Order: sequence, then structure tokens, then C-alpha cells
Amino acid sequence: MSGTLLEGESLSPQGIQPRDRQQAEQRARLILTQVLPQAPMEFQNRITVGSAISIYKFDNGFDYWRIPLLIGNRNVGFIDLSPTLELLRNRFRISSGSSIDSLPLDLTEMDTNTLLSQLSTFDKIHTQLLGQPSLVSLGSPTRLAWQCQVSNPQTNETRILYATPGFVWEERPRRPDVE
Repeated sequence: MSGTLLEGESLSPQGIQPRDRQQAEQRARLILTQVLPQAPMEFQNRITVGSAISIYKFDNGFDYWRIPLLIGNRNVGFIDLSPTLELLRNRFRISSGSSIDSLPLDLTEMDTNTLLSQLSTFDKIHTQLLGQPSLVSLGSPTRLAWQCQVSNPQTNETRILYATPGFVWEERPRRPDVE
């Protein structure tokens, strides 16, 4: 899921192009050289830039790029870039003296099987994933979740679920008269 061009991505009227993703990754490599001193010294020479992931606003519009910082296949941090490739924020998830293996699973490390397994802890009836999940920001750019449309294979009833490595929930429609 991370780094592939997904159906429905939209940055401009022409949509997100592979070169946009490549430019975000190239910019993240440059920024990494500037922010690397923030990482624990024992890990600095092993950190690489992963594939850029499109983050969407809750209403499905493109919001920003999240570029994972990796050691091997583990996410040890991230760089967030605006659509114009300006640095929004960066963070390292690993501290000095800690083990990479002790890091909790990050959203960007969830593959389709992990995501389906997580969704099934909440809903054992709606088991079919429709389309590609989208990583969305929920009110705050740092509050992220996978937005997944799932269906009941028996009735074709659909619902939208949100998932993080630790939680799954359904966004209930809000009544405008009760806010």
C-alpha cells in the first residue's frame, strides 16, 4: 500500500503523477541530511528514505506527503511534506539505546493482510475490502488512520471503517442538529 499510485489520487486536475511522488522522495532525501542529527547517533548511518505516501483530508482531498524513514523495512520516523514539497514536520520514533524490534507497528507498515486482520477484530461480517484503503488525516494532520470501505459478501452492504495498528472504529453519520 505504501508508495504505489492508487486509484483516485488527486493532487491537481491531472492527478498525482509518478514524478510527483519521485520529487517528494527526492526532496525528503535532501531534508533527511539536514534533520539526521536529530536521530540517535548509533542509527544515523542506517536510515534511508522510503516510498512517499499520499495523505488525504477526511473529505478525500489530497493533503500532504508522508515519507517514511526506514532502517531495513522498519519505520523509524517520517518526513511530512506539503503539496509544494515544503517541510511540514519530521519525527524519529527511535531513541538512543533502544532496539528497532521494540518499536510498535506504524501505520505505514500495515500491509493489506495486516489491515484486514485488524478490521476483522471489529467487524466479522463486512470482510471484503472494496478498493484501496486511503491514509487520511482526521481533524489534525498528525491524527492518521487507514480509511477502508468494506462490504458484507452476502448482502453487499457497505460501511467505512478506520484502522490504526491498535484500533478500529466506524465513523457514524452526524446529525447537524446535534453538534
